[in-house]
Amino acid sequence: MTKYLLLVICFFYLITLSGRDTTLFKIITSPTPIRHMSNIDGKIILTRYDGIFEFDGENFSKSKFEYKDIVASLEKNEQWAKLADPKMDFAQVQLSSDGIYWVLIRNKFLYGFRILEKIKRLLPEYSMRGIYVSGDSVYVSSYNGFYLGNKQIYKDTLFFSNSNFWIDKEYIYFSANYEDHVYRVDKQFANLKIIMPGELKNKFIANISSVSIFNGYLYVGGQRGFGRYNEKSGFELMDKNIGVSNIHVLKGKLWLACADGIYVLEGEKLVKKFNEGSTSLFPVGDKLFSTGFEGLWEYNLEAKKWSNIFKGTVYEDIETDALYPDLFGNYWISTIDGILKYNIKDKKITTILEGTEFNRRSYFFIEGTLYFGSNSNGLISFDVENMISDDVMNSIEGKKSKFGYFLMVLFLMSFLVTFFIWFKRKQMPVYITDNSKQNIKTDTNKIFSELEIYIRNNIDDLNVDQIRYRTGLTKYAFYTKFQAYFGKKPKELIAEIKEQISSENQRIIK
Repeated sequence: MTKYLLLVICFFYLITLSGRDTTLFKIITSPTPIRHMSNIDGKIILTRYDGIFEFDGENFSKSKFEYKDIVASLEKNEQWAKLADPKMDFAQVQLSSDGIYWVLIRNKFLYGFRILEKIKRLLPEYSMRGIYVSGDSVYVSSYNGFYLGNKQIYKDTLFFSNSNFWIDKEYIYFSANYEDHVYRVDKQFANLKIIMPGELKNKFIANISSVSIFNGYLYVGGQRGFGRYNEKSGFELMDKNIGVSNIHVLKGKLWLACADGIYVLEGEKLVKKFNEGSTSLFPVGDKLFSTGFEGLWEYNLEAKKWSNIFKGTVYEDIETDALYPDLFGNYWISTIDGILKYNIKDKKITTILEGTEFNRRSYFFIEGTLYFGSNSNGLISFDVENMISDDVMNSIEGKKSKFGYFLMVLFLMSFLVTFFIWFKRKQMPVYITDNSKQNIKTDTNKIFSELEIYIRNNIDDLNVDQIRYRTGLTKYAFYTKFQAYFGKKPKELIAEIKEQISSENQRIIK
């Protein structure tokens, strides 16, 4: 019975897979168990218990090939595995001549997928920190350095960046390097200049997350504080107790999106306007939106109230990072688990690039093209109008009750399919694929044991983002597995190791 339960699980994973870089094209059930698939000159060849067959995407026909002509492997297609849900257990993948990937599941089901080719990738292996587009040039900052397209620029100077780009008239401002220098550069990314050395900022700010120019000051926000700087007065710490995600100038006022809410600078004081954690602010017409750690929030100017527009949906608590309103009545929202397209009129939500975690400071739009920088899948861009015209995404009903009903129908269908398979195969010989290679999992213990050594060796200048990036895990997976392994949060472990090293050094001195 276990194998049938696994089949149901596979069914659910494959259905949700159509929201990734693929769209489900067709599902075919073989009347006889399939031993393995082969691809000969673009033709899908199936070796079954009742002979060798050619598969045209719809029908099975006897093949002229013989067993001696067939060379097959039961190993996974690793390129496909990068697109698929990592939890999904599948057998083989073959690409047909008409561009359909056929995935063999449990020696019985053939799932056909098309790959979305309208999504373009740049620097797929890097975690993006900022994006600026000028004409045909795309400038990208990452933890691995600054790039113009695929070419690294300022290799020794701008190796590390943790800040967004602030575009002000003819200049661009940003923070980079472990020293957290704030740089100014022109829009052709020439004439690079340090305008605030990192040592001038107060130690409470820690790593800079965002910068802005406002009323003659350079405002700087970070993980643990907020301040401002100019050449005459130097650096002034304004608040050491807030964690700043982003800084904005909206309608002549300076706004801060912070971990504990939204603030507005009124005179010399920060006044709190909203208590929900915010990652960024986006004005849309007469509305103001806040992407946040739980949902997408809209500010009603008349009622002076905030409301979560995802309330009542399966995305009510999802972390959102950026928003773009297109010209076709949709909001495009980057989240911790992919991109959502929200139709303003009917409130329907469609999903794309599920499983990809996006960065709140890496977002840009120009001439119909959206650029989203991710922590897990590099820089991604696509043409908005073309994406809308291609009906390839998962549509999710707004209310949880409808979504639950959808899942219930899928479960009943899966149960019927499972029962049918069991009945038909009751007297058939069992063929079991060797899945030993397919079930290899990442050795989490090894990852975190090596990570502890890395933390000890780099304890003087380290933050949580750096160690999470080193593991290659998404934010949710990192924090969950980190706490399960160490029994404490990353910041607590860093503080504990610092204290241990300090105590060891004192003993040596004595």
